[in-house]
Amino acid sequence: MKTMSKLAIALVGMAGVALAAETAQAQLVLNGAGSSAGRLFAGDSPALLCDAGTTPLLFVSSEGTPNKYEWQCTINGQANSIVRYSASASADGYLKQPDGAIGTAVYLNTATCPAGSSTTIEGVTVLKSVCPSTTPTQTLTVHWGGADVKAGSLHQTGNDGTGVIKTLTPPATSHLTTLNTVIVPFSIVVGGNVRGVDPVTGNPVPLLTLPEEQIRQIFNRAVTSWSKMGYTVINGGSDVITTCQRTIGSGTLATLDETIMRPKYWTGGISTVLAFPNVWNASSSNMVSCINGDGSSIGYLDSDSVTATNFPNGAYQVAIGGQPINNGALGTGKARLTALRCGRYPYWADWNFIVRTAGTEAAPINAPVGTDAAISQLQTLMTTHNPLSDYWLSEGDSFVIKNADRGPFLYQAQSPNGEFASAVCKGAASPF
Repeated sequence: MKTMSKLAIALVGMAGVALAAETAQAQLVLNGAGSSAGRLFAGDSPALLCDAGTTPLLFVSSEGTPNKYEWQCTINGQANSIVRYSASASADGYLKQPDGAIGTAVYLNTATCPAGSSTTIEGVTVLKSVCPSTTPTQTLTVHWGGADVKAGSLHQTGNDGTGVIKTLTPPATSHLTTLNTVIVPFSIVVGGNVRGVDPVTGNPVPLLTLPEEQIRQIFNRAVTSWSKMGYTVINGGSDVITTCQRTIGSGTLATLDETIMRPKYWTGGISTVLAFPNVWNASSSNMVSCINGDGSSIGYLDSDSVTATNFPNGAYQVAIGGQPINNGALGTGKARLTALRCGRYPYWADWNFIVRTAGTEAAPINAPVGTDAAISQLQTLMTTHNPLSDYWLSEGDSFVIKNADRGPFLYQAQSPNGEFASAVCKGAASPF
């Protein structure tokens, strides 16, 4: 049975009410929470959920890539319906939907946000308003979640966001349904002053790639200076490496642990992860600020956040073991992501859509009739319409699949969308 069919049974079938009858019900409210790496993906995807022929209102928070989103539009004939997303960490996609209880997250209170201006998202004309940083917030019930990783991958040791080092216990999921939507790739990013060294001239040059072994050594603090690995720092920057790290609960950190650090690299070194200059960051937006603020730094985050707007101080992403996450000009879509599609780029995971198996129209949420059907539609849209096609990969375009976040990979000679690996994955590094 396909993913969509399973979700339809879990949500729509349990509602037991046809969409035609839902028009008499109250407005629909779909509050999502979780992955900060997925903030733009989750924030833009509702564009196609709004009924055609209407102009949705979109309110976003003020960060370079916003952390909070609120859509106001008509959904399945229900006027004044709302879809929200609040980005924090992947663990919250599970934890904020506790078994037998209501979970909450913090969302924008858009009453004071300015009027929006016209823009286009996923082909839909939208009035988009950027709310100032002083905009009030509100605490509301969560109806669905997003996570970069499966719950079992959330077992890291690190800062919990309060300055305390803890080991995270994977969230309970027996009451939840977790479904893949798209592939989220992550980037290794170095500060604007970090350079490689030309082997002929000895001059500083952009650092194009880092081997996996060196990435492991840097983030477990076995190596603490750029010069020890043969690199240099320009503009009078410090040779000491500032490692910008995510706090535990982060799916970006969990994916790094599973695919690059490998299990036990994190759990055995509390004395080193406590030491400065580790800087712990609660969200992807905080990670952007950390890397921007120190030209000798290194960090990791979702690839769609690595833009000139987010990194005006010259920070840049590097390849892993010679394999780039994206290559070529914007606008070429999956053609930029050949290394990812073909299993050469290792730092990626499936972005997961998480719902209560019993639905939200049952206790403890008791949401209005039609809520579960709309949530099911949103998950379908996230799978079939990827708004980040230059940065993220649709599941049907990959020649590599994996059940667990750490792998192993399963290679396919043909993608679900019909392309053949032999025609796409050319070159000596190809696994085919």
